[in-house]
Amino acid sequence: MNRRLVLVFLTGAAVFLLPWTGYLAATLPESFDTGAWRPAWVGFDIAMAACFAFAAWLTASRRRGAAPLLAATATLLCCDAWFDVMLDWAGPDRWTSLAMAALLELPIAAGLALLARRVPSGAPSPELSPGRTSTCTPTPRCSG
Repeated sequence: MNRRLVLVFLTGAAVFLLPWTGYLAATLPESFDTGAWRPAWVGFDIAMAACFAFAAWLTASRRRGAAPLLAATATLLCCDAWFDVMLDWAGPDRWTSLAMAALLELPIAAGLALLARRVPSGAPSPELSPGRTSTCTPTPRCSG
C-alpha cells in the first residue's frame, strides 16, 4: 500500500476520533445494562488466551509473526486492565482491579512489548532456525 495513503488514513482517523470522542462523552449514558456481559468478557479472555498461546508458539519457533502478535497481546492486556479498572471503579472490586492492573496486566504487557522489539521480525535467518547447523554464507553476522 502506498505510504502516503496510509499516512492520510491514519491522520484522518486521528482527526475524526477527536470530535467523535467528544460526542460520545456528551451523549452516552452513565450506565448501561446489557444481556451480553458474560459472553463479551469470556470471549475477550478466550481471544487473549489464544493470543498468548499462538505468540508462545511463534516465539518458540522463531517465526516472523511473533513480533506483531506479541504487540497485539500486550495491547489486549492493556485494554483488559483499562476496562477492569474503569468498570470496577465504583464497585467493591476496585482495589482488586487496580492491583491486578498494576502488578500483573501492565507489567506483563510491558514485557511483551519489549520482547516484541527483540524477536526477529524479518525473514528467518539460518542462524536463528531451531535444529539447524550453520549453513549460512560467512558474513559479519554469521561466521559459518
